[in-house]
Amino acid sequence: AAAKRPPVTAEPAVSVVIAARNEAPVIAACIASLRAQDVPPGTLEIPAVDDASTDATTAVATALGARCLQLARSGPALARNIGAVAARAPIVAFVDADAVPAPDWAAQLLAAFAACDNPKLAAIGGSQQGHPDDGPFARNVDRFLRAVGFVADYARERREPTEVGHNASCNSAYKRDVFLEVGGFRPGLFPGEDVDLDRRLGAAGYAVRHAPGIRVAHRRPGTPRAWLRMLASYGESQADCVAIHGLFRPLHALPFAWLVGLAALAFFPKTLLSCGAALALAICLYWQRRYSLPVATGLYFLGTTALIYPMAFLNRLAARALGSKGPVGGKRLPPLSPDPTNHQGSQGS
Repeated sequence: AAAKRPPVTAEPAVSVVIAARNEAPVIAACIASLRAQDVPPGTLEIPAVDDASTDATTAVATALGARCLQLARSGPALARNIGAVAARAPIVAFVDADAVPAPDWAAQLLAAFAACDNPKLAAIGGSQQGHPDDGPFARNVDRFLRAVGFVADYARERREPTEVGHNASCNSAYKRDVFLEVGGFRPGLFPGEDVDLDRRLGAAGYAVRHAPGIRVAHRRPGTPRAWLRMLASYGESQADCVAIHGLFRPLHALPFAWLVGLAALAFFPKTLLSCGAALALAICLYWQRRYSLPVATGLYFLGTTALIYPMAFLNRLAARALGSKGPVGGKRLPPLSPDPTNHQGSQGS
């Protein structure tokens, strides 16, 4: 006899928000993986928020059963907030359109929330690996991100569930009522909107956890130009986070250490250059053994990171000091209204 399908749940347990702009080539794989999760039908709902795409993003998402919201150009943070407000489940999760959750992603997510008895638990995030369809450059980006995860926390490898200060928004989930209470993602801040949100949660007394079994495959920058653009955007956004919250991550100290190093070069150029080159080579040799990252490629990533990230960070701080406006709000944001009637339009089911 054919196996019986599990019963359909009356209400979704998790709303998986996908904020997307011009993601038609990749969003189908993301939604298909969510539709195929090993959980009872109806456990997930998928609000896809189309941030003024000029391609077929909405058509692709709707055809696969996502509930689509269409916006004027708003940015990822506001798009995710609108998806969270429209969500019907008590847990709102965020997955990037170019990420593909593992088949047991939803089951692992629900189990992680159920296993934690901390009444102040607000959020749980998972791990990310490079996408299997990534090309050689993107695969090396993934290796480098895993290698420096202990500094950046972006692709940090953990073996056991643990309390953390931050989870990347490409694979994260929040209790919806707490997410709305603290104001959601900060409009105008991207990337780094997830760092800011988790910082505000911690300041409000809430706990954020990481569960490595909640896995997604996430596409990495596929060209040197995309990689440099990512470094610059992360430098600028982390400067905005520092302007709002002060220094609170190891990553925030790097630009200032960079300035100290530049100043020291004027006095000890030969010593510092030779020691720096030897240290960089030793690090890249270790990465080659540990992560299979070629030495020359490791030196490229290390060098571009050491140059672009601190320059973008310091330029952004200087611009803000000279009066350039940053993302709205201070250390706290007002709560988001749970009323979804302010959406600009929706379609799908």
